[in-house]
Amino acid sequence: MRLRPLNDVGTRVVTPSWGSTTMTPAASSCSTPTPNERKMSAVMATSPTSGTWRMVLGPSPKMAATMCLVTAFFDPRMKTSPRRGPEGVTDQAGAFMGAKGTRPPGVEHHAPTVAAMAAPPPRRRNDGILSEPIDLDGPRNPRAQHPVVPARPGLQVKQRGTPVSGVVVGVINGYLHVRDRRGFEHRMTLLKGGFEVDGQVVTLVEPRGPAAGTPAAAPARTASGSIAVPKAPAQVAKASRILVEGIHDAELVEKVWGDDLRAEGVVVQQLEGADHLDQVVRAFAPKPGRRLGILLDHLVDGSKETRIAAGVAHPDVLVTGHPYVDIWQAVKPSVLGVPAWPEVPRGEPWKEGVLQRLGVNAEPGRFWKHLLGKVTSWTDLEPALIGAVEQLIDFVTEPPGA
Repeated sequence: MRLRPLNDVGTRVVTPSWGSTTMTPAASSCSTPTPNERKMSAVMATSPTSGTWRMVLGPSPKMAATMCLVTAFFDPRMKTSPRRGPEGVTDQAGAFMGAKGTRPPGVEHHAPTVAAMAAPPPRRRNDGILSEPIDLDGPRNPRAQHPVVPARPGLQVKQRGTPVSGVVVGVINGYLHVRDRRGFEHRMTLLKGGFEVDGQVVTLVEPRGPAAGTPAAAPARTASGSIAVPKAPAQVAKASRILVEGIHDAELVEKVWGDDLRAEGVVVQQLEGADHLDQVVRAFAPKPGRRLGILLDHLVDGSKETRIAAGVAHPDVLVTGHPYVDIWQAVKPSVLGVPAWPEVPRGEPWKEGVLQRLGVNAEPGRFWKHLLGKVTSWTDLEPALIGAVEQLIDFVTEPPGA
């Protein structure tokens, strides 16, 4: 490249080596006092075909002042880094320019060159949520943990956030019922940390089992006095059976021994009278593992029932009974609040005679329902009936070959 003399308009013609012409304004003839050294931004022009050319414009006084203001208040001037391609890349850079022929110390006198690209400032660390990868498996912020207290009846509690306080009545259908000092009952939802006990925030839960320090409850028992088996699975009915004379006998045995019979898988059936007992036994065809137990009323010496029982002789059949005329008498009279069952003369219908002498104006079936409802356990029955039924249950549930 070579420079030609100034033309009439005050510009020099810069001719590159390949013959193109570039117009460069000449320096101003006006002298403006400037500092010996000033860091001015260089303007770089990128050529899409032949690299980068650099043109430095000597600033006029007005332009110099403006550039100083821009540099001080706004962003530093920009330059386009050398590269080939259709577009340049803009970045911050600076070049030392001397004023009035001066140059910085240690800098050789030659045509201005592209200034070395300044290193980017160190990245300031930000401790925000996006400053580093998120640890999805890291610790969570645990919620406040409150002591768990069973909501037992009688516990003094206070509901947080409300003035309601009182004594726990119980947990009904999942809701806490509290009775305040005025006698009003409040239904509350069991929330975590929703209550206070003795000034401490707690979580009330439905109580499970007996309270700590209380004696263990006695095992539950059936109406017959046996230890109850909780949630016992249903049993398949065994081949052995127990036969009773009438419907009242069957209902009383079910009321007292029903749980035991279901646990053993024994079925109770009614004979509807003992006169055809021998035919029933032959039709049943008892054998080992298929036993038959029979309960008869009024099984005393010389009675009809005793003669019928004597006619049944089979190793797998057992006939027992009680000495009472009817199953009603097997219920203790104290259940009705009377000292003894009335005496009914022979030949008179026994049930109707009993109702007449007790002063009960009701049908026998209706009175029986009333009497059966008062029986709660084996203690309401006479020992003769209890022994006979227990003997039959043991007989029909005995394993074969025992």
